[in-house]
Amino acid sequence: MSAPDHILQRRPLTQRRDCASPSLPCLYLSSPVHSAVVNGQKALLQRLITDDPRLGNWPDQFGRTPLMYCVLADRQECAELLVKARVDVEKADKNQRTALHFAAKKPSNPHSAR
Repeated sequence: MSAPDHILQRRPLTQRRDCASPSLPCLYLSSPVHSAVVNGQKALLQRLITDDPRLGNWPDQFGRTPLMYCVLADRQECAELLVKARVDVEKADKNQRTALHFAAKKPSNPHSAR
């Protein structure tokens, strides 16, 4: 699988303040799709995966997919968007962990419904 041109333009990890939460810095990761997830930029994520559906399953350097980043960054709305776009929810990273593995390792939220 060859990378789309915009994926090959990797950016260093930097911070900006124009993301979903103005009080927190935005992080640019290894690809625009991963950055959109972590920063809660649902509209950008939608546009990226609409333009190129392969990006919904695009792995970073560790094999982590955007769905895994949703779990790690607590971005439920982005996760729902990816699942509706029919990403591979069973795709594993280089350590054979799936998004479900990451979710199971997260501490439980005391405010969530049980």
